[in-house]
Amino acid sequence: MIRNRLSPERRLMLAILEDAMLIARSAAARSTRLARETEAWINDDDRTWLFAFRNVCDALDLDADAVRRQFRAERARTLPAAPEPRAVRALAAGG
Repeated sequence: MIRNRLSPERRLMLAILEDAMLIARSAAARSTRLARETEAWINDDDRTWLFAFRNVCDALDLDADAVRRQFRAERARTLPAAPEPRAVRALAAGG
């Protein structure tokens, strides 16, 4: 699994990104403050903070714009009235 080959710092960044994506696309959490803040973080291009979205994507060798497009496409397919399971799901192995 790729996660095991990452440095501890990059594993932390991957965990942050995974958590943000789960929160942001959760139909049950969409109206919460946490979801709004998470979506703002995903859409922000500020690089001044170490854990800014773009910096996290760069550290993981991910294209931030492609990650955003994927997030938006998945979120658009999720019906607002259909709550997701509360269990935490990991992103597919390999990124």
